[in-house]
Amino acid sequence: IFILACPIEYFHEYRQMLIGKIFEPSYAKTSEAHKIMIEEIIKDNFSDDLKKKSLIYYTISAFLSNCKIIDTETFEYETYRKAVVYISTHYTEPGISLTKTAFYTGVTPSHLSHVLNSNGKPGFLGIVNSLRAYHAKSLLEQKRYSISEVALESGFGSIRNFNRIFKEYFNCNPREIARHEKC
Repeated sequence: IFILACPIEYFHEYRQMLIGKIFEPSYAKTSEAHKIMIEEIIKDNFSDDLKKKSLIYYTISAFLSNCKIIDTETFEYETYRKAVVYISTHYTEPGISLTKTAFYTGVTPSHLSHVLNSNGKPGFLGIVNSLRAYHAKSLLEQKRYSISEVALESGFGSIRNFNRIFKEYFNCNPREIARHEKC
């Protein structure tokens, strides 16, 4: 894996084109010629600025031919959408985490956290807890399961946590729903 980090001055011709944009996907396979260029620059101990600039231009050119350039906003929306799809599929699993969701969506956990918490959105735990609470309420209304079974089936790790979150969402405790009392 090669990670290319360089001063913006090295590719000012591309700067305007790339502001507010990202490559999708954010990686590309390198050609044999590309690998040879990188190895040569490493052998020269990064001393030749002209070689470094040519590597940067070659790399950007390879990205432009192998990847799409998309707006950052479009990428953020797609990241949010993918994360919500993943969470809504796995929210009952006790092992669901921001890290696993980030891996699935192809971003870092900190970036995913930023995307999920932006513009007043509920964030990772808010989404998970909401899905779990509404799922639990649906199960309780069926009157086929005990409260502890509903808590575990909905993905809550403990009855205490289940009761707290349930009360937060519905302003009553699970027993009241199980007994068909009005909340």
